[in-house]
Amino acid sequence: MVPCPGVPVAYPDADVPIAANRSLPGRPTKRHRHTDADWEIGYVDKGEADYHVAGRPFHLAAGDVVIIRPDDCHECLAWSGERHTVMFRETLLGAMPVRVRCSKKGIAVGGTQFPVTFSISRSQRPTMVYVFERIQQEAFGKDATKRAMCTALLAQLLLDLARSAKTAGEREPEVVSPVARETIEDLCNEVRQSLDELWTLDELVRRSGYSATQLTVLFNHVTGMSPCHWLSQERVQQACELLAQTDMNATQVACEVGFGSRSQFHRAFREFVGTTPIRYQSIVRHEEKP
Repeated sequence: MVPCPGVPVAYPDADVPIAANRSLPGRPTKRHRHTDADWEIGYVDKGEADYHVAGRPFHLAAGDVVIIRPDDCHECLAWSGERHTVMFRETLLGAMPVRVRCSKKGIAVGGTQFPVTFSISRSQRPTMVYVFERIQQEAFGKDATKRAMCTALLAQLLLDLARSAKTAGEREPEVVSPVARETIEDLCNEVRQSLDELWTLDELVRRSGYSATQLTVLFNHVTGMSPCHWLSQERVQQACELLAQTDMNATQVACEVGFGSRSQFHRAFREFVGTTPIRYQSIVRHEEKP
């Protein structure tokens, strides 16, 4: 058997053992394994890719994920379109607010074991790309809170993967037309740029050009949620960043991201994050300390 060379993972910051990147079609990677306890998650956003992992070939299509253990000899033989990769040191998982176990079987989150490869549902794919890109931005950033943010984003990524791994093989939702999908995605981007505005279902309907029923159906297909539920999630995600990166208190953050009241903010935050804003801020502030 040809020996598999060991290659160290190059992190942008030695104090933040997580890195992510986006790759366009190019040269195939060389056969290698990671020299330390570094895990790798590959995701094909567009096109397809051929991997060879631990002696097994895998053909990945758009929406597919591959989980690579630290000792797995692997290479990406060829790919088209776009693929995302995140690599992280196993020791980082101990600081997470979710239960993550790593073993020779792979990664398990909350009791859900990840297969080597599985597919992400269409409704979850935009969120996957968003989280991969946010990890990349934070990992290469210069802010003092980036370790805390990278840890929180990795936790979100693993939870999203666990949801898809748990439902792998279930029927895909009906595919919407490219025009309708683009309309919803453009509307989502517009809302993200001004979360503090008074967004209502009527306003979203007016901006989209669809009826309330059509908009709700399309939002569920594209994002996996109703418009109002999606809006709450986006506001909570922005709130997490503000709580980690600024000295704003919970009331100030609630106003900044567009929640109508402090109680509404606390209910939504607990629903999506599993704890209170004050507790979350305490956790991420503690994480950034040596």
